[in-house]
Amino acid sequence: MHSSKLDEKLQIQEEKTTLEFAKIYLRKIRNNLTLILLVPTILGGLWQLFSLVKIGIPYVRFFSVTQLISDGLLLLIMLPILIIIPFFTYLLGILAVDAIRNMNVKSRFYTITIPIYILSLSLLLYIDTIYLNYVRLVFSTTIDVVFEAFAFIFILPAIMLFISTGNIIDKKISSRLTVKKNNIHTRIKKLLYFLIKRAEFIYVFISSAVIVGSGFVVILIFVRIISSLGDFFIPENLNNISNIGKIIKNQYNLEPEDVEISYLNDTYIFIKHIEIEKDSIAKLKSAHKEEPYNVIILKIDDLFKTE
Repeated sequence: MHSSKLDEKLQIQEEKTTLEFAKIYLRKIRNNLTLILLVPTILGGLWQLFSLVKIGIPYVRFFSVTQLISDGLLLLIMLPILIIIPFFTYLLGILAVDAIRNMNVKSRFYTITIPIYILSLSLLLYIDTIYLNYVRLVFSTTIDVVFEAFAFIFILPAIMLFISTGNIIDKKISSRLTVKKNNIHTRIKKLLYFLIKRAEFIYVFISSAVIVGSGFVVILIFVRIISSLGDFFIPENLNNISNIGKIIKNQYNLEPEDVEISYLNDTYIFIKHIEIEKDSIAKLKSAHKEEPYNVIILKIDDLFKTE
């Protein structure tokens, strides 16, 4: 009897705790509702901006504000699929960071911490260099699909391991400098201390630059992958596409198979026409260079013309 009353009290307490948690959670959603509603708008804006920049920076002037929410909601449907792989690699990164923090730092500092730091730094510098060069050349080059998949999977764990091992190294340097500062009596030791402090400042600056650059690259990778999904958002069973083919053939004397829709919003359709031969296109792609093309812009109303 006493046991059943205790179980009943525990159940009531558990229900109260669950109810309180739900209230707190709903309160947080209500307080951040504006921010939550901004998510699809920001995602749609990034997708549209990158799609237009890929066509050419001047085409950003055709940016459609009224398209933001619909594009963003479409991307929200795709996000769970995009997040699954980075989520698992992120978990692996957490496990690796915990293992580093729990190990004997003194005995493993030179054999594990420093090698992992150098490896993660090298990996981030390699990935960052490829993508930042891609941005520097205003998206005029292409990035290998295999490399992009590799970067997509490993960049988050690399950032976590870089930060974790970097903190351990920084603390070790700082503790040794604190000890040596109390034992500086000669000019040579003072000069060495000064040089080491400057080297530490450079080390912190470079580490911060790598983290910021890698964060930018993470965003760029996600935006590129999202943008590459754009082709799948134009349904193959949309008969109206044939209307665009007719306009292209009648007004521009081009065959529909020689052009492709790069992007469309609620106002314009952006069509890419590559003028060079297929053999030349293959050579440019093997050299990771963007093929030259002309752009045709049609009104979205042309999609619904019947004549």
